[in-house]
Amino acid sequence: MRGYGLLQPGNRQRALTDAEIKAVDFIVLRDRWSYLEPEPSQYDFSRLYEQMARCIKFKKQFTISIMTGDDCNPEYLPNKQPWSTTILDRYLYLQLKLSEGLSKKEYLPHVCGVWITGPTVPSQEMHLNGADKYTGFTRDKMITAWKTVINNISKIYPDQIAVLSISGQSSVVPYLDTVINEAKRTFAKDKIVFQHNSLGTQTSTSATHHKKLIELYNQGYSVGAEMVQPGHSAGIKKFPQASFIVLYPGDQNQRLPIRPK
Repeated sequence: MRGYGLLQPGNRQRALTDAEIKAVDFIVLRDRWSYLEPEPSQYDFSRLYEQMARCIKFKKQFTISIMTGDDCNPEYLPNKQPWSTTILDRYLYLQLKLSEGLSKKEYLPHVCGVWITGPTVPSQEMHLNGADKYTGFTRDKMITAWKTVINNISKIYPDQIAVLSISGQSSVVPYLDTVINEAKRTFAKDKIVFQHNSLGTQTSTSATHHKKLIELYNQGYSVGAEMVQPGHSAGIKKFPQASFIVLYPGDQNQRLPIRPK
């Protein structure tokens, strides 16, 4: 993953335009789990496939991000505990079915990244957002959940790059390194990238999550970020180590040269 990506709105309000797709290096295709499996074992990847075909038409690669968590999981899953084995088993089977479909359609070679989600609360980051107050929560359960997903994603998508979006929330920090180390142990260095979702003019380069990406960069890993302040390219200057930046629709022209050291 290199250069500038553009984020597909995850709420299905609209699809990216042809001009938006053409303007960047790759597309981050997002969709909520609830859209892809509204009922148990009833999968509908048609909209994702449609967007993938459009990317391929314009010779653009794409990443896949299945958004999970309280606002994104199917309603038939009443258990909101992100460490639940029931949730994770169904999520990983969804990923397996999607990868099989991508293989049949010969789309896999165009996939430049797969977001590691599942225990996210919600969307695609490692944030807990208050889930540490849920009944039964323990750090060990979250570590086990992340290890389970990391290891299975490596098997479901053996030839694709995995993306781990880290969090600097105080409730996550105690086990952040353990999860990162599991990803480093599981994936070859060229098959895992790390990023955070808070790059902007307000970004503190001394923040836990940003410092962690710099540390990973110094270890030889590719790192990047999602730009969260529309119309403000100044934040990009704070992250010269980034090999990729993900923009929101409408900001595809807010770009500066990306030249990681």
